[in-house]
Amino acid sequence: MNSGNKERLYSPWAMWHLSPISGVWCVETRGALHSFYNRCGAMATSLLVSGCEVNAATSQPGLSFPLLCQFRAWLCEKMIPYIIISFPFVLFALLSIFVRQRKLRVVGLVVAAIIFTIFIGFRYDSVDYYSYVSIYYSHSFHYFSFPFFNTAPGTTGNEIVFATVAAALNLLNFDVVVFFVIIATASTCIKFLIFYKYSPYFFLSVVVYLAFIFVKDLGQIRNALAASLFLLALHYASIKNLKLYLMVLFVAFGIQAYALIALPIYWIVNMRSNRLVILALLLTAYPAAIASPFIITLLLDILPSFPYGDIFASRIRGYYLGEREAGNFFSPLVFLNICFGFLSASLFYRRLSEQEPFYVACLTSYVVGLFLYLAFHAVPEMSDRSLELLSWLPLAILLPAVMSFLRFSMRAVLWAPVHIFLVGFILIRINTAGEYQNVLMDILF
Repeated sequence: MNSGNKERLYSPWAMWHLSPISGVWCVETRGALHSFYNRCGAMATSLLVSGCEVNAATSQPGLSFPLLCQFRAWLCEKMIPYIIISFPFVLFALLSIFVRQRKLRVVGLVVAAIIFTIFIGFRYDSVDYYSYVSIYYSHSFHYFSFPFFNTAPGTTGNEIVFATVAAALNLLNFDVVVFFVIIATASTCIKFLIFYKYSPYFFLSVVVYLAFIFVKDLGQIRNALAASLFLLALHYASIKNLKLYLMVLFVAFGIQAYALIALPIYWIVNMRSNRLVILALLLTAYPAAIASPFIITLLLDILPSFPYGDIFASRIRGYYLGEREAGNFFSPLVFLNICFGFLSASLFYRRLSEQEPFYVACLTSYVVGLFLYLAFHAVPEMSDRSLELLSWLPLAILLPAVMSFLRFSMRAVLWAPVHIFLVGFILIRINTAGEYQNVLMDILF
């Protein structure tokens, strides 16, 4: 990295992005006032804490006021920005069962694209944020190579499309904020356009997105963008356009190398026995989880025989021998998704295929992602990325489609529980997102 890039990377401009707040003042306030939302949270927190000190002296025994105050403070400081952006979409999703959506869908598409692009593209100090800042300023066309730049060892952030965009913007002397905004714009617009085109309930699709992959857009931007591109590739698989499928999948691979795992899905989608394959994958998913160490060992033996396979084998071996331990694959969430896959494939497959071939493509990808999640369970990084790339965004299409096939009375009974379940996962994901900070809010406030 040249000296000019180092100055940009470690200067207050690069690290705080036009923030009018000085570093010393930020430390003294513990970063709570970096945005308008956190200013509100800080004031609310001080009032709550002082109120608890007063109440604690006169309260009845057995009431845990400090614990209540900590929860409220956490709610105010950390969750308010996410709640503000999520609540309107959850509300419209709840109401969309009772109202016609034609005009609302158009407004929802435009509003969602603008709001999420701003919320995601201009955020900073999130998960992996400074890693991507470092990657951005280190890329140059001097390191050009195919399919990975030679900027640094390994593949992370060196994928050819991702690195080329970063190198081009760097060459034009653009700040890293521009890079994040471009990534966010592409990721949000692709997925919301597909939601608009195919989902019977656009707002429900947005809520599913919020529950399962929104946090990835805030942090692991390559994973989220690759998932959006793969959803677009599924569209071309559903209309049997192999060339465009491969082109879009190559772009996804150029953003996140793991997207290569989706290569066979085109042929699985267009098999005559597609339904049998889906049911077979679901039936063998848990046995595959038990055999996961053997599957990973076999994969490590096979990969070096393919071009660039040794690079992927080395990366997988590093994950396999890493410190992160695999969780419990008999989790309720995984079991629930397996059950939903069985339900969709056994009861609704014909209606899905007759109404829209893209629904079958989404079901296929969703089930393949679940199977790979369990088959690669011994390597949590691969396991998680399988769901993120192949399952969650197709679920955002598949769930509304299945709901639309139900009778209105049954749909009305299930509508609220489904949304409550999704809101629960939104809160869980928010808890992992970290404190939200935004460049525009720092400038304006």
